[in-house]
Amino acid sequence: MTNTYVGLPAERVDEAAVRYDRQGKAVVPYGFDHDGASAVYSSAHDLAMFALFNLGHVRKGQTEIFNAAAVQRLHAPTNSIRPGVGYGMGWATNENDSGYKTVSHTGGMPGVATRLTLVPEHGIAVICLCNTSSSLPHKTVKKILSVLLEDYKFDPPNVLLPRRRNLPPKLKPSAELTGTWRGSIETYEGQRQLFLWIAKDGTVRVKLGDQFITLVAHARFDNGVFTGEFAGDLQTSDTSRVAHYLRLALRLENNNLQGAVETITDESARWVKGERVSQRGYFGLTHWTELTRASVVGGERSLFDRQSLAGWKVIEENDFKNHGTVAVVDGVIQIGKGKPAAGITVSRAFPRINYEVVFEARRTEGNDFFCGVTFPIQKNYCSFIVGGWGGGVVGLSNIDTMAAVENDTTRYLEVKDNQWYTIRLRVTEQRVIAWIDGEEFANIEVAEHKFDIWWEQEPVRPFGIAAWNTSAEVRNIRLLPAVDE
Repeated sequence: MTNTYVGLPAERVDEAAVRYDRQGKAVVPYGFDHDGASAVYSSAHDLAMFALFNLGHVRKGQTEIFNAAAVQRLHAPTNSIRPGVGYGMGWATNENDSGYKTVSHTGGMPGVATRLTLVPEHGIAVICLCNTSSSLPHKTVKKILSVLLEDYKFDPPNVLLPRRRNLPPKLKPSAELTGTWRGSIETYEGQRQLFLWIAKDGTVRVKLGDQFITLVAHARFDNGVFTGEFAGDLQTSDTSRVAHYLRLALRLENNNLQGAVETITDESARWVKGERVSQRGYFGLTHWTELTRASVVGGERSLFDRQSLAGWKVIEENDFKNHGTVAVVDGVIQIGKGKPAAGITVSRAFPRINYEVVFEARRTEGNDFFCGVTFPIQKNYCSFIVGGWGGGVVGLSNIDTMAAVENDTTRYLEVKDNQWYTIRLRVTEQRVIAWIDGEEFANIEVAEHKFDIWWEQEPVRPFGIAAWNTSAEVRNIRLLPAVDE
């Protein structure tokens, strides 16, 4: 949490939101006499990280200052306000908030109104910060919960939006539409790079130039044309005169998405110096756009359901004939020691290029590699070996016919039994990069090298994980898109 303070440092005072009263006039800056119970400054992102911690998700780089049991104690009421409603260590609890248990905290001072609500059972957190004295954050949080939770009741009707709108059906992309699309928008001031990620579940994300990745709203695919809207700035002399959003209308043809990106005036009213100002101009400017599919992966998805080997098969061929027992136990794939090899391979379609795989693995017995990941690079294959040649060699195998123990990627790692290691492998048109626990262990250009695998690893193709004279465990296998910019 890098934007959270008790008392704002002098160098960041100018970055704090200006506080306004109910009449839209700026509140004169004031001090605090009980720091910690007030004088807390934060961002919505930091509060989201804080909320994730309270929901039991410790992100990489975070410090777990309390264990799960301690967090539960924080959420437990120490004082009853009325039946089912209490107050714990800084958290208000409601055992029956429209049928759900919620844990909340609010904040309010002149020119400030905030609310953070958790629904622990569903892993939901909603945060709303407002730089004016208003009940809007509380209503907004409830409105969002009523959308996320089908039977959550939002009593005041039509405060923000109608309770239930007839929304268009969620996008159900075809196999031809799903994936990562890369291209540009043509403007008279030059090209604007555009990335579009269309996931199997219908979620669509977009990145324009160096702007933040954002969601595409109202995504549809009808009669071969993909449409949707997103927040972005085309950054041309014409479009920058008025606030705008962008509308996509792209036809899928010959493995390309091509058509129009239209900049549409955002007619939402703005507040300027305490006064409501409406847009006085309107435009709709159309720009030619063409995207090609760089990857068949359009969003993160799990490759392991934690309950079975669905989508996988146990390798039986060649050196894997005498494999150990392979089973799923408590959300973990256990790979018993083989004589000499044991492992699993995918039984579904797998991308050939522009993808990333992340998973956790550990050695439970033995002194050879517990993680040999065989993966495709276009028409070729390679393996990332962790803990080979006596238990400590890490590297790509083979590069220019040289094994992991003798090429430019050779590294050493003191592998400890029963310790989980996070393996991350990124394969793009330009590079193959591998990390272990966030540390880069291999980074090599694709075009400058020849890749192949040992014949013993051929049954692991197209993508799989193997161990050699060693028992191993694997969990949390995820597939993500990866594209060179």
